[in-house]
Amino acid sequence: MENSTVQKVNQEIYRRYPEFSGVRPEIQSAGSAGSDKSGYLLTYKVQGVAANDRKITRYLRVSVSPQGSIVKVSTSR
Repeated sequence: MENSTVQKVNQEIYRRYPEFSGVRPEIQSAGSAGSDKSGYLLTYKVQGVAANDRKITRYLRVSVSPQGSIVKVSTSR
């Protein structure tokens, strides 16, 4: 994945989810070996503090098409 594409996706993610601002994603190739559809999976991870002073880890998974557009975004705790 090209660096300019990663930067473009990062800007959009940082705009939508400011708590992930400055976090560098882990980049994986997505798609099955026999499929002509491929793309990338960017995983962002950030630790925060919950209301009861317990640490909580939040994950943000972003599916990106081969052209560099965001296809799907999901978050989890």
